[in-house]
Amino acid sequence: GSEYFPNVELTNQDGQKLRFYDDVIKDKIVAINFIFTSCRSAKMCPASTACMKQLGDELAKDPKLKSVRLVTITFDPEVDSPGLLRSYAQGYGIDPARHRFLTGDPGQIKDLMRNFGILTVRDDGTIVHNAALIVVNAEGRIVQRREGASFDAADVAKTLAGLATGR
Repeated sequence: GSEYFPNVELTNQDGQKLRFYDDVIKDKIVAINFIFTSCRSAKMCPASTACMKQLGDELAKDPKLKSVRLVTITFDPEVDSPGLLRSYAQGYGIDPARHRFLTGDPGQIKDLMRNFGILTVRDDGTIVHNAALIVVNAEGRIVQRREGASFDAADVAKTLAGLATGR
């Protein structure tokens, strides 16, 4: 529940304010990743976003999985405004009904990152970071964490489907 997740206020790619626990996590099955839009390392954020897009496409095949949500949080909130996140998502052809991109106050984003074990270092004009995909069940518990930027979208879709249909 909320003891695991700070209920920080974030803003989605449409400029709507959301509380992280109440509006994003609570009673929902969610897969979460962290990126920054200006990442130039093809194997990192662009790969991660491409995998999230594939994951959304996999989930879209089954109407029973309509309620499963995808969430991408920027760890460069000073740069990644809602408008920038929106155009970034559009560039990947991401479905905004399922997949939210979130930005917010830098201090609060740092709290979230700490919560999820995402570490960043500013170096030579870019951000060096680790990457993970975090799966949260409807009870608000982290049930799976996959280290690395890339993941097998079909496999993650199966995990999410299992949570959604109670298998």
